[in-house]
Amino acid sequence: MNHTPLWTDYAVAIGTVVAAVCALVTAGCAVYATRTWDATLKNQSIDACIRALAEIRGSIGKLVTQLRQSKPSSIWTTYDELWAWHRRFDVEYAVTLRYSKELSANVSMDIAENFRRFEAECENSNQQRVVNINEVEQISRRIRDVINLAETELRQVA
Repeated sequence: MNHTPLWTDYAVAIGTVVAAVCALVTAGCAVYATRTWDATLKNQSIDACIRALAEIRGSIGKLVTQLRQSKPSSIWTTYDELWAWHRRFDVEYAVTLRYSKELSANVSMDIAENFRRFEAECENSNQQRVVNINEVEQISRRIRDVINLAETELRQVA
């Protein structure tokens, strides 16, 4: 009769337990890494949104100043810059909505709607018509209110 020593049975059992523990630790590390990566992507998209909103805010100030000073030659360049930042925000916000469902989905549309009102005033300036500065200020305030609300929401989900 061939009898295996008892210590080999213990060695195999201990090796099996160690392998199982290592597999659990590896799985835990993989889950942690995935969650960390997901959080990193979420935070990067939130940061990109906040940056784009800051750039929009700055471009609005520049555009309002140019409309006040009736500088039609530079108004469209600034408006195009403003629209480009809005597009960047729109793309990043769509990604951010994927991670944070509680954000308002209408922010980008609200900003775009008010930009179109800006466009009308830019056109007035371009056509040498009177620019309604009160309307420009009102549009600017509406956009800033939307931006402030969006920034607050973004910071809460970060």
